[in-house]
Amino acid sequence: MSALLSAILLMALFFQHWPSLLCSAIGLGAVITLRTKRTLRRIATGLAATSLLILLLSTILLSAEVSYGFPEEDVTAVYGIVSQDSVVGKWDRRRISLSLKECFVQGGESASARGLVNVTYPDGVRLYSGDAVLFIGKVDDYGFSARWYRLIGQGGGTRSRKRITALMEERLSAVGVDEANLAIMLTLGYSAQEDFLLAELARDSGTSYVLALSGMHLSLFAMLLRFTLKPLVGERRARLLALLAISLYVFLVGPRPSIIRAWLLSAVFLLMRGIRGHDALMATFVLQGLLFPEGLTTLASTYSYLSLVGIMSLSSFLKESLDNLVLLPSFIATNMTASLAALLFTCPLSYLVFGEYQLSVILTGGLASVLVYIYMVLSLASLAVPLPSLLSLVYKACGAVMDFGASFPMCTSPWGYIVLLLISLSGIMLSAILNAKRRTPCGLSTTQASRRSLRSLASRLLR
Repeated sequence: MSALLSAILLMALFFQHWPSLLCSAIGLGAVITLRTKRTLRRIATGLAATSLLILLLSTILLSAEVSYGFPEEDVTAVYGIVSQDSVVGKWDRRRISLSLKECFVQGGESASARGLVNVTYPDGVRLYSGDAVLFIGKVDDYGFSARWYRLIGQGGGTRSRKRITALMEERLSAVGVDEANLAIMLTLGYSAQEDFLLAELARDSGTSYVLALSGMHLSLFAMLLRFTLKPLVGERRARLLALLAISLYVFLVGPRPSIIRAWLLSAVFLLMRGIRGHDALMATFVLQGLLFPEGLTTLASTYSYLSLVGIMSLSSFLKESLDNLVLLPSFIATNMTASLAALLFTCPLSYLVFGEYQLSVILTGGLASVLVYIYMVLSLASLAVPLPSLLSLVYKACGAVMDFGASFPMCTSPWGYIVLLLISLSGIMLSAILNAKRRTPCGLSTTQASRRSLRSLASRLLR
């Protein structure tokens, strides 16, 4: 935690975000009050590592900044390489992220261009990562709006990806339209339409993250593979074969930021045995910045990293406190505390970007995740054997859970988050006090035991 606070302090100073700067400075003050040589070394390491990460992130942001060789209002066409597969947007249009190479004006004059620009184009051919495309249209406030486009060249492996995904989509479409959209979204990462019923309910209930193909789904896929292969080839080879299989799967679905993060994190844990979670995440960030920089600055990537940092930092403390205060089945408590930990780290971003956030995800996120896991497994199984009845049943259950979550109003004030944060920290401290009372050593009063337990808890949180 000391390294994390050091990182937040330096990042807040870099971006001049004074509230974060003040909070991280107070946190570091608490750490230094409980200082040890080991803690001070961690602070120094955190500051040094964060300085390098800021340098890397600054370089990526600079390379992603859009720059045309002509005035924007004169640009009539752009040429570049697709960085992520196209997705269905609104008003019968698709959207992509394009790495610019050239731009053109009326009359055919060309100039160099650079950066990543969002392009919308008429719905038609699905474009894949690596495709070279020429778009004709105009620059607008959202990027580039194209009225016509031409595919100049295809990326490596695009034909194979098209054939495989078309075959999988055909197999998954043997159920209702909405059920097929969800199955395709969970296995291939896109849907035939953007606003089917469950997608709308997920947005309103704050559980959209469980529908987007992400590291959560890739982790499930890897876990199922390891569980199946371990009795046959042993733990080490099972992990290696699982990594090879998910590498092929990443190639199939395309280089999405959260998928890349999960894939690289799996590789880091496999190749660097014994590495700590936060160290592995930092190594993953550096690798993604070096190998796949285009997706690292997206909002989806930011949410992915923040959620995982929250789960790594707080979920074990929240799970321990919930077990001491409330009797719940282990898998429900684990999912609830993971959702809460991720929410505590992502709520500020949601509020800053969208001006609102949904707290009901604490109640519905865990159950929705389990149901979506089941739906994904059934979708993969239906590639071999059609399972329309089971898919329909689980789809309705997902809809009921998300509909319940959507019935709660969205929070438009930061006070809801502040209250949630205070309740969470109070629960952790109350759990520590209760543990101290149960395990009071001989010759030690309850008050002394509680103080010792709280000091131990503070040391663990700030470690």
